[in-house]
Amino acid sequence: MKAHIDRGSYGFFGIIKTVSLIVILFNVFYFIFQCLFKILYEIEYKLWVEENGFDMFSGYFKSFLTVVVVAITVTKGSEHWAEKLAIKRVGFKVILLYVMPLFLCFILYYFLKIFFDDTIFKQYFILERKLYIEPSIFFNVFLSTVVLAPIAEELLFRGYIFRGFVNESFSDYTSAFLSTVIFVLFHYYYEFFFLFEIFIISSIIGFARVKTKSIVPCVVIHSAYNAIFFF
Repeated sequence: MKAHIDRGSYGFFGIIKTVSLIVILFNVFYFIFQCLFKILYEIEYKLWVEENGFDMFSGYFKSFLTVVVVAITVTKGSEHWAEKLAIKRVGFKVILLYVMPLFLCFILYYFLKIFFDDTIFKQYFILERKLYIEPSIFFNVFLSTVVLAPIAEELLFRGYIFRGFVNESFSDYTSAFLSTVIFVLFHYYYEFFFLFEIFIISSIIGFARVKTKSIVPCVVIHSAYNAIFFF
């Protein structure tokens, strides 16, 4: 028997409500935290600003908040939360099969970058990809970017949001596309050509979600992509 679907929390309006809640809670609590920190620790506040400490904290907090909100939302209803979020074991060879297109994309990217190096198209390539981070905070930034963020974001986008669109009778591929569009919009602060790259990578992740019926390969691909910026 098919599990009852609570469209109020796990459909189109549920997606809007959950995403809005995450955005609002993050901005409100992050603003309050910054204000209190500045009042109570004025010297440390200046150091954090200079060393981008708040960016690191925001990454941790955003991941934590996303997981908490999604977890609270998906526990409603009779269907098990792991089924709703597509948390299923997938074989290593299958995961590797969907990670390979990511590296093939970058091989093609760097080939085209070299090929168009002396042309007007050079401006459309990201000139510097590697992140230069102080050794003292490297582990924390790496943990936030390569481990926590991919887990939290894939639970939200390819887990909760993807399933929400499927519950509204969208096909799997349409749901993957729509979740990719929302994922790109969530990263609006990047430049246009970098957003295009994010769209391509997110589409690969969405394809893996459709074919494997699991978010595990999605997390691995996302983590691998983020890790590229550290090496």
